[in-house]
Amino acid sequence: MSTRRRIRFALLGVLLLGLAACGGGGGAGPANLSPALLTGPMCLQTYGGLGGPPPYQFGQFGQLTSDGLGMITSGAVTSNVDGVLTTGPLAAPLAYSISAAHRVSLANAGTTLQGGISPAGDLLSLVDVRPGSAPTIAILARKVTGLAAAALAGTWHMCAFVSNASDDRALFGGVVTLDATLNATVSVGININGAITPAVAPVAWGTGTLGASGSFDLAVTGSVFTGGVYAGGDVIVLSGSSSATHFQGLVVLIRQSATATAATFSGTYHTAIFFGDTTAFTDYAAATSTISADGIGSWVLGPSTFNQNGIITNSAGGGGSSPYIVAPNGGLALASGTFVGGVSASGHVAVVAGRTIAGQTPQFLFLHR
Repeated sequence: MSTRRRIRFALLGVLLLGLAACGGGGGAGPANLSPALLTGPMCLQTYGGLGGPPPYQFGQFGQLTSDGLGMITSGAVTSNVDGVLTTGPLAAPLAYSISAAHRVSLANAGTTLQGGISPAGDLLSLVDVRPGSAPTIAILARKVTGLAAAALAGTWHMCAFVSNASDDRALFGGVVTLDATLNATVSVGININGAITPAVAPVAWGTGTLGASGSFDLAVTGSVFTGGVYAGGDVIVLSGSSSATHFQGLVVLIRQSATATAATFSGTYHTAIFFGDTTAFTDYAAATSTISADGIGSWVLGPSTFNQNGIITNSAGGGGSSPYIVAPNGGLALASGTFVGGVSASGHVAVVAGRTIAGQTPQFLFLHR
């Protein structure tokens, strides 16, 4: 990775993030929402990469604080770029606004991220859409405080996108079980550069550490992924790694439920997508979109903006509906099982991983409403 590119992503870690209104079409639209929707400290977690040459990947984690008046006033971010760790403060206050449709666009001189924010203002999903930028998926979320470790015990749906020094793109999808002391076992299927390995019997995976502030670290095979507990304690998001190892990734856990139905997954979801190039696994790509689910088994993709190795394109979406299935435990399968993962008991957050077909690119979708 060139020095210039290392500097770019070191700066990404210390200059993130400014918010500006989403671009609208001709004519006046509904007024923007109050900036007070985004108030106080929010955890930041990102993952991205560029196909090169030479290829490189990065994971980031940290905290940003909004004053609720339209400015992000402070923050600190740690970046892992090809195994090199850097940490720095937010360089300057940055402005933001929120559209009536709960769509946001985050921008400064080096970054333009677009996506959505939840009605409660506690969860954002974003993708970098600046021409020439590395495809990036970012999640901003407010942590749940005061939980005991035993409150996280149970079985969780898990999806993760991870890369390594060999530029392998590994997508994991399956289940994780946490015991009362946060020891984790895992049973996952894997898509590495289009080669599929089916799920195996559960094996020991790592150990979690829960902080009083809602922070959560997971030590796995010599690397530590850092993040937090969100969405009322039903979602864990991790990124990094926070150790100086050449593993970068984004990991999402969603607590399994007991009585989920097709109606659990319904409404319009802000959707952030991350995937490898569909041709030769040489590039990365990301997209921001929406998915609308009818609550009885069909969904449709909305307008989308794509970043493939820094080239930005737009799609009108639509094109007909596709099926989905929700299992009683919250297991979620989209497009006839091409993407599999889970939806929270509230239906507010979902994650799926794919593809499950040999030769097709790994893809990761994070959805929330």
